[in-house]
Order: sequence, then C-alpha cells, then structure tokens
Amino acid sequence: GAHWCRFCGLQRSLFGREAARQLPYVECAADGFGSEATRCRAAPEVRAYPSWSIGGKFYSGYLPLQELAKLSGFMPPAAPPAATPAEGLGIDFGSAPPVQRAADEGCELPSRGVDGGAAAGPGGGAAPGCK
Repeated sequence: GAHWCRFCGLQRSLFGREAARQLPYVECAADGFGSEATRCRAAPEVRAYPSWSIGGKFYSGYLPLQELAKLSGFMPPAAPPAATPAEGLGIDFGSAPPVQRAADEGCELPSRGVDGGAAAGPGGGAAPGCK
C-alpha cells in the first residue's frame, strides 16, 4: 500500500485498529515511513494499491472483508452462546414468588460497621425495619 492511498486507509479501517496492526503491511510509497518501494517496484504483480499477496497470488484494489476471508481461508472463531440474564447468578426464579413489601414498611439493607462487618440494627437485627 501507500500512505497517501485513500483506499488503503479504508481497507485498513475495515479490520479495526488492533487487527490492522497485525496485517503484514508493506509501504510502497518512496516517501512513506519504512518504505519498501524497491521491493514493490520489483514485483510486477503490484499494479495498484492496495495490493494483497494471498497464497502466492496477488489481488489488487479494495476488497470486502468477506472476499479477503474467502481468498485467505480465514474462519472467524465461533461466537460463545448467548447467556440468559440470570445464568450464573445463583438465583432460582422457579421457586416461590418474590416477597412484595409496601413502600411505608421501610425495609433497608444493613449498613457496614467500621470493621467491615454488618452493623446491628435495633434489637440486634441485621436489617432494621425488615421482618
């Protein structure tokens, strides 16, 4: 590719920043950083930018990711199965229905004491206002 090539930049952006860093990129512009212009001129197959060398064959021009995957034999990793919202939380929604309290009952969660333990509520209970 070439640093000034608009389609080279667009092609890299399809991969995302991290994946693009892993591509074996060759800078063909003589004034580009790390230029390998001599190598590019020596390869008659490089007629346009971007150029792809895949399996010993050259492909020129902007190619969709699906086409590059097909040409290279790339198989993306299988996606993990979708988790259900309560999976792994240890909550059994199939047992008794949830307890409903009136708003004026004022059930509060226990506060933490100075030592990190639960502070006792009135009468030594751990959650004041809860029965």
